[in-house]
Amino acid sequence: MVTLQERVKLVRSESERLKEYLTGLPSDAWSQASACDAWQVGDVVGHLTWAAEGFADSISRGVGGDASARAPFDFSPGTAKASSLAEHIALCAIAHREALGDRLLAAFITSSDRLNQVFDELGPQDWDKQCGFLSGSRTPETFLLGRLPELAIHDWDIRSRFEPLAALSNDSLPALMERVPNFVGWSFHPGPSLSEPLRYRFELTGPGSTGKDVVVQGDACRLEPAGDGPIIGPFRCDTSTFVLLMCGRLAAGAAFSEGRLAVEAGRGLVDEFAGWFGGNQN
Repeated sequence: MVTLQERVKLVRSESERLKEYLTGLPSDAWSQASACDAWQVGDVVGHLTWAAEGFADSISRGVGGDASARAPFDFSPGTAKASSLAEHIALCAIAHREALGDRLLAAFITSSDRLNQVFDELGPQDWDKQCGFLSGSRTPETFLLGRLPELAIHDWDIRSRFEPLAALSNDSLPALMERVPNFVGWSFHPGPSLSEPLRYRFELTGPGSTGKDVVVQGDACRLEPAGDGPIIGPFRCDTSTFVLLMCGRLAAGAAFSEGRLAVEAGRGLVDEFAGWFGGNQN
């Protein structure tokens, strides 16, 4: 079990890892498409900057006794026409990137450093305080739990455009594996309820590896420790590939073609799994 203080250190190290990578990117890379649907590399950085500013402000106010909801940069009704919260967040990320222009990298560094300092300064009595954010509230612990996968996965969204076999950082993987049950529905394509669930077995290697069963009930799915009973597979991959599959960033067909995912039954079983999770991209 990864502790809160270990997560604080991981958030800082992931921030530093991404800062270093972004600092070395040529200027034309920032307008390239990322692996995050419809976002350029600069939009991803705009989102991470916008989130860090909002998180730090919310936590600082909340631990000081002000739990009122307040919107971060340009997140207010009427700012942009959007059909969903996710689309609104995407539009705000783009707006933040456009507003910052050539100051975007510096703003990302400043906002990340500030948020990391806020996490560092929290005492044991602060982690469960209510902090207003958008139209509701969260605790500092909730912000921390969300910031690590946000940094690690968006880092991959950027790196994978320039490094064909990019992977998630080894240091982050044990903590990310603990969060996979929260990701498993992100790329799931539900269908009619099944009379018997399908249990896809994953045998994993690498940091944070344990056997996992992805259980599909047709209209729902869940993740369980590898158990007894009939299984489909097994599929074999490392924990980085598994996290990327479960959060919808890497398609099963692509992972199989690239040699990241192996299964003795062959491509047909990969295509079956891809029908439930994230489609089948070559």
